[in-house]
Amino acid sequence: MKRKLVLLLVFFLTISFMSNAYAEPYSNKNFPSDEILKKAAQGMVSYNVGLDKIDILGNFKAEDGRYIIYFNIYHLRRKELTPFNLMKLDTDVWIISSQEFGVSILQK
Repeated sequence: MKRKLVLLLVFFLTISFMSNAYAEPYSNKNFPSDEILKKAAQGMVSYNVGLDKIDILGNFKAEDGRYIIYFNIYHLRRKELTPFNLMKLDTDVWIISSQEFGVSILQK
C-alpha cells in the first residue's frame, strides 16, 4: 500500500511539473487579456483548495508606470479584494506581483 501511495505521489508531481515546463512567458506590447491575468492570479494565490472564482474588478496605471489590478477572489464563500502589481519590462515580458503572494512572470 505504501509503495502505491509513493508511486501515485510521483505521478502527480510529474504531471504538475510538466504543465509548468511547457509554460511560455507572455511577451507582447499589448496589455494582457483578462483570461491571462485571472490565470496568473489563480496560480499565485496560496489557497487553491476552496477557491471558487476570481473576477477582475478593475485596474489603473500608477505614476511610476506599473498597473495596479484589483481582483475579487472568492474563497470558501468569502470575497476578498486583492491588489496585484503588473509591470511590462523593456523586453515586453510582463511581471505580476503582490506583497502577499510574491512575484511571477506572466504566462500565456
